[in-house]
Amino acid sequence: MEKAILVGVNTTPEELEELRNLAFACDIEVVSEITQSLTSPHVKTYINQGKVEQVRTLTEVYEPVDWILFDKELTPSQQRNLENALGVPIMDKTYLILQIFEKRARTKEARLQVEVAMLKYVLPRLAGSYTYMDRQRGGSRNKGVGEKKIEIDTRNISRQIQQAQKELKKIEGQRSIQRSKRNRSEIKTVALVGYTNAGKSSILNGILKKEDKKVFEENMLFATLTTSSRNITLPNKHSFVLSDTVGFVQDLPHSLVEAFHSTLEEVFEADLLLHVIDASNPEYSKHIQVTEKTLEEIGASTIPQIRVYNKCDLTEIEYPVRKEDNVYISAKDEESLRVLFDYVDNVLFDTQMMKICIPYSQGKLIDTLFSHATIKNQENKEEGMYFEVEIESQLARIFAPYEVENE
Repeated sequence: MEKAILVGVNTTPEELEELRNLAFACDIEVVSEITQSLTSPHVKTYINQGKVEQVRTLTEVYEPVDWILFDKELTPSQQRNLENALGVPIMDKTYLILQIFEKRARTKEARLQVEVAMLKYVLPRLAGSYTYMDRQRGGSRNKGVGEKKIEIDTRNISRQIQQAQKELKKIEGQRSIQRSKRNRSEIKTVALVGYTNAGKSSILNGILKKEDKKVFEENMLFATLTTSSRNITLPNKHSFVLSDTVGFVQDLPHSLVEAFHSTLEEVFEADLLLHVIDASNPEYSKHIQVTEKTLEEIGASTIPQIRVYNKCDLTEIEYPVRKEDNVYISAKDEESLRVLFDYVDNVLFDTQMMKICIPYSQGKLIDTLFSHATIKNQENKEEGMYFEVEIESQLARIFAPYEVENE
């Protein structure tokens, strides 16, 4: 296992713990930690010069040190300056997560998504990465001075990004066809979302009976990277597709949100979200905020949601219990899963008729209505779009402010 020193600026104990867990998931042992309180990170080296010297001393104490891990994404110049000052490779949180994703990617789509994110990370860091940047290639009296190696590498990386994105588009098209078939057959879809390691895969596996259909699960950050979907049939013969998605973390790099956009489409195409929360984690309220923020970023905040407080067996919380839109369970407990999926059944297959008028300015709500309701009648009116719809009772709450009297 490689060794690393962890460095943070204005880092909370929970953020440090998360970074340690990320390092462990990447087979890296944290041998020492240094933190600093600053009004703002140092422009050139993220930490001030005094802390740089402390880190250098620690690298000698724990020699050999393979990495210096930083709690946030560094600028390319900060990374270069630190490597020059310390003589040890620098890894920031973004690159650490990319390394984990690269190790865990199994499907072609996941590998391509990681490749795009990794190349986009590397591209702005090419400058200054060569000791021979002024060396020319291909020059002659007739052809001019030629090109610098950095220019050639930049063009090659850009070409690789374009090629990977082109292949991803093909896969996205295939996924779109699959979703269209599901929509035409009116198959309901449910997506498990939440902070990483909250127990989403455990819930999916808990309701699956056949071992060969179960998905990988482990008590480790980012144990699941790709979306796994399974057909679920309840005792009353109601059926739906249940999808397990990649977990979220604080400050999830935007490049990863972009790279995994096609995977996350399973989220905003869902009829219902199960927001899984690790009730045993003392920081679970922050995890809820991170998940809600990410859902908003990908345009899934208007989808009906059930909050599932998992791992209650590790707390004093009574379970299995349902309180309004919250369910308290343990994924290891069969009765808990029955309570949860009885509620899912009620939400998915309990519908009501509504007459609503949505202002034209509320385009996102109109899109949600077309995606998740059965349109019985539609008219364009001066004040907005008028609909008569059959809609799940859970979703009806979102449109209640726009409900109108019989016309």
